[in-house]
Amino acid sequence: MITEKAHAKINLFLHITGKRQDGMHEMQSLAIFPQVYDTVTVKRGSDLSLEITGPFADDLWKAADIEDNLVIKAARLVQGALGKDRGAAITLDKQLPVASGLGGGSADAAATLRALMQHWNYHPDITTVRAIAAQLGADVPVCLASQPSVMRGIGTQLSLPPRVPYMHMLLINPGKPVSTKKVFESLNWRYAAKKGEVKLPSDFGTVRKHGNFLKKCRNDLEPVAMRLQPEIKSVIKALEGQDGCLVARMSGSGASCFGIFKSQATTRAAYEVLSAQNPKWWIKATTS
Repeated sequence: MITEKAHAKINLFLHITGKRQDGMHEMQSLAIFPQVYDTVTVKRGSDLSLEITGPFADDLWKAADIEDNLVIKAARLVQGALGKDRGAAITLDKQLPVASGLGGGSADAAATLRALMQHWNYHPDITTVRAIAAQLGADVPVCLASQPSVMRGIGTQLSLPPRVPYMHMLLINPGKPVSTKKVFESLNWRYAAKKGEVKLPSDFGTVRKHGNFLKKCRNDLEPVAMRLQPEIKSVIKALEGQDGCLVARMSGSGASCFGIFKSQATTRAAYEVLSAQNPKWWIKATTS
């Protein structure tokens, strides 16, 4: 049995820098992977099968046909690279909200690639693995290593950032869907692109200094997503109103948001307050 964690992906900032002729948007983003995750488990099986468990299993089953699931698509690509069909019993424990801006589907696909390559004893070079991952979506390559990364281009051009400090965070999803397609369709990308990239420091320094740097950044998708789903604004306002919150922002295309706090104690206190006030929100206290 092989088990791989599929960590949530948080975009600490997301700057739209252009749009390609094929319609894909280009970006500059700093992605991190906190200690909140789905889990992919692979066991021996005569055929390829997928079982989904966890609190968000039903949402995932409703989202698409089984063959459209990124876990199965990842498995089919590995089969194709091997040149033959092989069996495996895959279980996805779905702890992350579906279509929430946390990169959960991409992380699940990346974890599946890692697990099946071990299970089927397939060890290609990193360039080949990233090429397979890119076929599954622009976020899948960055999820392969699940380490802090600067994303450029459509998200597949990856580089290591300055050292990102250890951070205490709250992640919140209000339980309201936001269509990524509609967000990008409504985006004034030319206006966003005029703002350009932000220059990264040589060192992010302390959590407080890092928070101050992030305040100078933005998520260019956030204003659009707020218009489509106003509760995102409520989540960010709630985070910003908590003692010790250094910065709060939406991740990805929403609706999940994050708050970075100055200490474990202030994070825990904010968790207790916001959980009591908003019992329908998905809220997790975690670390980077």
